[in-house]
Amino acid sequence: MKRIIIIVTLVFMVGVASGCYSEKKEIPADFSLTYQWDSGSLPPQYHYTYTIQLDAQGNGIFTHQSSYEGEGAPPPWVIDFQVEQGKIQQLYKLILDKDLLRSGWEEGDLLLGAQYRILQIVENGRVYQVPSDASMRESDRKAVGIVYEQIESFVSATIWEEMNRRQEEYESPTITSH
Repeated sequence: MKRIIIIVTLVFMVGVASGCYSEKKEIPADFSLTYQWDSGSLPPQYHYTYTIQLDAQGNGIFTHQSSYEGEGAPPPWVIDFQVEQGKIQQLYKLILDKDLLRSGWEEGDLLLGAQYRILQIVENGRVYQVPSDASMRESDRKAVGIVYEQIESFVSATIWEEMNRRQEEYESPTITSH
C-alpha cells in the first residue's frame, strides 16, 4: 500500500512539474513584432505615424514619419533602442495571455478617420496580423490596447520628446521673406 501511495505521489508531482514547465513558454528565436500608430485622416501637415520594431533579443527600432509617405514628405527619423530581456519575456507572455497569436478577428464598429494602431507578430515561422484597432470589437480593442501600452512603454521619454519636437516643427508654418 505504501508503494502505491509513493507511486501516485510521484506521478502527481511529475504532472504538476510538467504543467508548471509548460506555463513558462520560452520566446522563440524568430519572435519579432512591428507596431504602427497612425494619426488617422488629417491634412498632410498634421498627419504622422510612428513604428516600433522589436525582436527576441530586445533590439528595437523607432521610426517617425511626418506627413504621408511619398513625394514631398520629409525623410523618416529612425533611432535604435534596447529593451531588457526580462521585459521582452513579459511582453511575450502578455501577447499569449491576450490571445493575439490568432487569425479570424471579428470586426466591430468602424471608427472612420480616427487614429489607429496595427501590429504584426512573427513567432515560430508564422506571421500574425492584428488588424486596425479602429475596426475591431470593443473587447478586443481593450485587450490589444494593453499590449500596445506595454510596447510603447519600452520607448524612452527622450525619444518621445524628440519625436514630438520634430512633429511640432513640421506642423509649424514657415515664414519666408521676399
